[in-house]
Amino acid sequence: MKAIFVDSGPLVAIVNPGDQHEAEARQGWQRLAESKLALISTEHILDEVAAAICRWQSPRRSAEWVRQQLNSGLIRWISCGPEDWRTATDWLTQYSDQQINFTDAFTFDRHFLIAGFQKWSAE
Repeated sequence: MKAIFVDSGPLVAIVNPGDQHEAEARQGWQRLAESKLALISTEHILDEVAAAICRWQSPRRSAEWVRQQLNSGLIRWISCGPEDWRTATDWLTQYSDQQINFTDAFTFDRHFLIAGFQKWSAE
């Protein structure tokens, strides 16, 4: 089965009213819902979005959003273990000229194409 990796960008765009990518993100989520493709992400992305909601809205709203994500089953949230961290350190070393961090190494963030991923478009 094909799966779509969900990065923080589209999630942030949906939860942050007025985000410059909000319309595109909503269109993308609609297409994903219709596609029935499996959605996966990591706990690092969950934390990244939750932290943003804390800053922009409130800790209570952040907790509600996290509960909603965990209970909905829409996205399969993957926890990273020691071997994942070892692999991430390899990515950080290999792509040190790209200014990535550990979340990027787990998600390839803006480096999806460099890592060989195919970008999914909402269009």
